[in-house]
Amino acid sequence: MSSPDPAASLLTSQADVLGERVLGAGGDPSFEACAALLPPLVAYTFLAGEGSSDVVYAEPDGRLGVLAEPYGTVRLDPVLFDPREILSAGEPTAARRGLVDGWLPAIDYAFTSEANGQDWREVAFVAATGEELYASLRAGEGGVACRIGASGQTPIATREFDARLGELRDHWRRAFADAMEVDVPEPRVTDACRASLVRAFISHNGPKPHYGVGLYRNPKDDAFPPATLSTVNACAEWNLLARARAHLDYYLDHLLRPDGTFDYYGPAVSEYGQMLDAIARTARRSGDAGWLRGRVPEVERIVGHLLALRRDGQGKWPKDDARHGLLLGSPEADTRKEVDYYYSADAWTWRGWTEIGRVLLEMGDEAMKRRGEELLAEAASLRADTEASLAKCVIATTEPPFVPPVAGFDKPFATMTQDTFASYTNYRYWAEMLSAGFLRPEWHDAIIEYRRQRGGELLGTTRFLDRLDDWPYAGYAHGLLLRDRVRHYLLGFYGHLAAHCMGDTFTSYEQVAVRGAPTRTCVADYCVPAQLVAPLMARWMLVFEEPDADVLWLCRAAPRRWLEPGKRIAVRRAPTRWGLVSFAVEAGADGSVAAAIELPRADFPAEIRLRLRRPDAQPFRTVTLNGQPHADFDPQGEFVRIVRPKARSLDVLAAFPRS
Repeated sequence: MSSPDPAASLLTSQADVLGERVLGAGGDPSFEACAALLPPLVAYTFLAGEGSSDVVYAEPDGRLGVLAEPYGTVRLDPVLFDPREILSAGEPTAARRGLVDGWLPAIDYAFTSEANGQDWREVAFVAATGEELYASLRAGEGGVACRIGASGQTPIATREFDARLGELRDHWRRAFADAMEVDVPEPRVTDACRASLVRAFISHNGPKPHYGVGLYRNPKDDAFPPATLSTVNACAEWNLLARARAHLDYYLDHLLRPDGTFDYYGPAVSEYGQMLDAIARTARRSGDAGWLRGRVPEVERIVGHLLALRRDGQGKWPKDDARHGLLLGSPEADTRKEVDYYYSADAWTWRGWTEIGRVLLEMGDEAMKRRGEELLAEAASLRADTEASLAKCVIATTEPPFVPPVAGFDKPFATMTQDTFASYTNYRYWAEMLSAGFLRPEWHDAIIEYRRQRGGELLGTTRFLDRLDDWPYAGYAHGLLLRDRVRHYLLGFYGHLAAHCMGDTFTSYEQVAVRGAPTRTCVADYCVPAQLVAPLMARWMLVFEEPDADVLWLCRAAPRRWLEPGKRIAVRRAPTRWGLVSFAVEAGADGSVAAAIELPRADFPAEIRLRLRRPDAQPFRTVTLNGQPHADFDPQGEFVRIVRPKARSLDVLAAFPRS
């Protein structure tokens, strides 16, 4: 008689059983609460330097090596370093797998062998800007260190090993010297963000993109737009703007064809709008009008490709047809042959034209400004046609209403994992419709609820058939925050860290198993967009710009426990479209919360909303701004509103009733 499958009920349930358990426990979701509900994820990670032509793989047992060809069940061939051979140790029965300093691209693994009681620690890394692999093994009072190259292992002194590790540390500290700094009461979050950014950077070969490692280091996947888009957007959000420009420059110079299409086997129409948005975001954040001016020819090629699709949709279908004016194309590389009128294409074309139009108006010369006005008019026209189509096609008789991913699709999904089309809708098509910030609020909410109530989520993360697939999750999370669904957002953030990343290495894969005991493993290889979910979500948790209003949120989704008495949240050099913003928020022992905000200039042109989510959720009683009473606050929404502040430095003090 076969043993019961503990994951079966999770996979057959329409509800997010685990997510509801976390949310039902009260308070905000946490990593610990999410991690306790599924077996840990244990799989390989990898090591590389910036500009490395290839990567070194690190198996969970500490073996280091090169990927076997063909890729299969025997992962490493050859094995370059095996701690068990050096120590004559058996299979480890306990292991701790982390990174040096919590975030550097250097593994720090510790093992215990029950067979002989032996403990050992392994540290390994690839030189910061080279190809050489360094590994050390320490057991008891002894240890070995070596440099590993094409000619094999060369023993080196411990002091040399430590010196090379110091060079790695110095390299990455310099790389983040101008980056946004985040200091929160939960070190795991800051480690996850930095580790994820670094891992994404070493995945690429300089600005030349790679989608990931393993099978995803195949050259055919290098031009997959989301690998570049996620990297550019994460860099723009973390004030690594030179990197953002470098990655965009490479893609536009090498992977954009003369006709405005991407040199890739299966680009989605939505990705062209996302590329325009990434260009606009990078130009705004950097303030580099010269760079933007130099990229106008490539912008026009992309715009021209999308305009041709738009004109075809206008001419092919009458105005009363749901497809009138929509863009025909593929929605995803895997489903490139399933060409249709996907709303994700229209939503992101609208967003791309809107953002490029705005930035040309803000930063361009007279000719660029005229073009900006034309693109904004095109975007408004496309929005009108798309909204008219959705009004015809949304099925209001289901609960919640069914918002189809394709114009004219009239078969609401019984579950979000009933087939591959439902799963692709769940994990990507709907996510892109939400992330564009395009939909009417009632349609936006309907998608979230339909997904949540019909088996689309597990611990807030994304179901795909019988596994989890989170690489586009940041877009879905952005959609949650647009509707201020804070606890749902935090469930997804911690669910991703706990269920979709490997422990303290924070390595994130395209797909991971739900089933597995005592551990789970990856189902598809590591990929860059999945790796960058955590830093993107953490940034928006703390600094979030409303896309279509001059509103800047600070601490919009910070967990309540971060404002327990004596705790502090600090962010420095957060890039926004209005300039760099820094702030610190500290909870006092008397229940008050003090915030200090530094703006790039005194005449800040946006509204600031500072949210203060205390653990007891008590509403504000009084607020002062720069020592003066300030009446513009929302006790229920838990935020202080500062409309177009006139001072560069703002000191806020919020008082609450005593418990």
